[in-house]
Amino acid sequence: MSGKFEPVKKVIDGKEYAVVRFPFSQGLSIQSRIIKTFGPVILLDKESDTGEAVSKFVEMLGVDGGFGLVVDILKRTYCNGKVLNERAIDDEYAGEYLHLYKVVLFVIEVNRFLGDVNILEKLNSLKIKSAEILTEKSVAN
Repeated sequence: MSGKFEPVKKVIDGKEYAVVRFPFSQGLSIQSRIIKTFGPVILLDKESDTGEAVSKFVEMLGVDGGFGLVVDILKRTYCNGKVLNERAIDDEYAGEYLHLYKVVLFVIEVNRFLGDVNILEKLNSLKIKSAEILTEKSVAN
């Protein structure tokens, strides 16, 4: 087995995750869905309309119901040695959405679905831009 398919491990919030990269045939399909979903956030720059980007992002999650995409992204992921199948995901992340997002972003990073784009950095800049917009509006009033 090639080193590309060796598990990549990381402890997230006290739980050990192991991610096995997707083979090309599966990864390409998942990458397409991820880019379609995260595209509005990835394409953000300083001139972009943050509200519109967030709206498109939420809309795209709703198209797939979000859950189907998350299940597919986590298909080759193990939490504390146990495979994350649909049932395990449903039980493991009930009320733990922030933790789930951290895990999903780790899987995206391991598989390089977004190349060198740092989605966390993009989301943080989104928060900063949103705060700037709110500050500008309150100063104007």
